[in-house]
Amino acid sequence: MLGSGFTALGVLRNLAAAGVVAYLVIDVPDLTKSSRWYRPAPGAEDKKPTPGTLATFLEGLPIDRAVLVPCSDHWTVAAAGLPAALIHRFPRSLPTPSALVTLTDKAAFGDFCARAGIPRPDTWLIDHPEALGDLPEAAFRNAFLKPRDSQAFVARVGVKALHVADRADAIRLATHYAAKGFKLILQRYVAGPASNHYFVDGFVDRHGDASAVFVRRRLRMYPTDFGNSSYMVSVPAAEAAPAVESVRRALAQLDYRGVFSAEFKRDADDGAFRVLEINPRPWWYVRFAAQCGMNLCGRAYADALGQSPPPANAYRVGRGCMHVHYDYFACRELLRTGQVSRRSWLWSWLTSHKAAFEWNDPLPACVDVARILGRALRHRLLHADPPSQRS
Repeated sequence: MLGSGFTALGVLRNLAAAGVVAYLVIDVPDLTKSSRWYRPAPGAEDKKPTPGTLATFLEGLPIDRAVLVPCSDHWTVAAAGLPAALIHRFPRSLPTPSALVTLTDKAAFGDFCARAGIPRPDTWLIDHPEALGDLPEAAFRNAFLKPRDSQAFVARVGVKALHVADRADAIRLATHYAAKGFKLILQRYVAGPASNHYFVDGFVDRHGDASAVFVRRRLRMYPTDFGNSSYMVSVPAAEAAPAVESVRRALAQLDYRGVFSAEFKRDADDGAFRVLEINPRPWWYVRFAAQCGMNLCGRAYADALGQSPPPANAYRVGRGCMHVHYDYFACRELLRTGQVSRRSWLWSWLTSHKAAFEWNDPLPACVDVARILGRALRHRLLHADPPSQRS
């Protein structure tokens, strides 16, 4: 396994549930290391391999054969682009490098959706900030800037996208981030609340069969504009049938293979399911899919070895999943505006799966809570009033 964070923790737990022993290459030390199933890949903690040095690291790895399971965009690109000499020793169930470029570069993805006829928000590629001056004024109404490389942008800036007030504001922001090496696109914000977001997750095997599909609906998110899901529920595929059909069509045209997670938002203006992105890898809540009966990581492992995964069973609908920390802040805002009640929030908390906590693997949740409390304490100490100003 290659990666870290909630995605790696979910994949690790899914592989353990499938009876697979996993060895991890973790790029950022985090809660995954506290899992009962954590095993570092031999030499990984000393050599600290990166996506750029993956091939060299694997060549010296004292393991005869192992399936590769990347858990981030950069690791996925590195694993898919390995030299042919390493592929037999390290099989993987992944898209081709060309498919990855199409899905991970926002500009390439926009061009693909236009050719494939897949509904998507109005989008404008920004080769240089001055190009914003050529766009019509209407392009800046209810619009935002987003990076072409999301992973690198979030790692350095800490947000997924940037609101723009008008043309001048867009040019100012684009110029600022272009100087930092980021390429951006301008995109129209799809109307509607967080509950209009749907995720079509699944797996495509080496024969192109996308029989394993899992659909979940976002009910709350934080931050409330460009944030992550904080509470979601599994729903029947028929509830998002146009989105499921779009995903199947897109992946078939890309000759896709592997795990995927596609995000859509149902436009409040016309009801269309507009695709926002298709992640060509496991995602934060991949464990939730398995808890509902769809272990996609186990299927990818079997497919990488040339085996036939078991038939995809119907998953359980109406199940909830919550990221408690994010949902606390999401509900704090929703309570203030009367969009949620304390009773409904408490009920969702009591009846949902928790992103970090599992009874048979409790330490990652403890580590996560300790990290959150430690960060809150440091913030309080740094921003405390001087003693002379305290009452």
